[in-house]
Amino acid sequence: MVAVLTLCLYVIGDVIDKPLWKLYDFRFGSKRFETARERARDSLKIGKGSYRVAKALCVSAGKYAGSRIEWQNEGAKFFRSLVLPASAVGFALLVRGHQGFGVLALSVGVLLIPSYVSLKARHIANLYERAACLATEESCEAHDLGRSRLVFWEGELVGSGLPSKPVPDFQSQ
Repeated sequence: MVAVLTLCLYVIGDVIDKPLWKLYDFRFGSKRFETARERARDSLKIGKGSYRVAKALCVSAGKYAGSRIEWQNEGAKFFRSLVLPASAVGFALLVRGHQGFGVLALSVGVLLIPSYVSLKARHIANLYERAACLATEESCEAHDLGRSRLVFWEGELVGSGLPSKPVPDFQSQ
């Protein structure tokens, strides 16, 4: 039962992530976050799909597992996974007349949201900074294939995204 609940909360968190990051990105984006993303996108020459490619590149280069970048991501996901349970417990306690503990649990749930967002933003900025550095190493290569940009580490494909600049259509040439 606990495993199923954990899986459900993880999936719900991932579903919430995309709209939350669009809101953060366009309304509250930090200068460091934006600068790091642009630097990684410029280095890899990738637009859409840059997070996925940056993470895959760091993993393939052995710079992700056990690093601060991974710990920040896992910590952020842990905070995110506690938001709904803390809020649900708080609501249940309030309904049962336990105002003090109910307000406390609801407050914890609400306060976990900015903690999650802050830690996740630091994770993403550090990930992009690391990927930008890796993109300059000899082991990293990128090639355009049709309308995709392929990124390789030591000859192995690690990911693909849309090029930052449109690739000419071969049929129109």
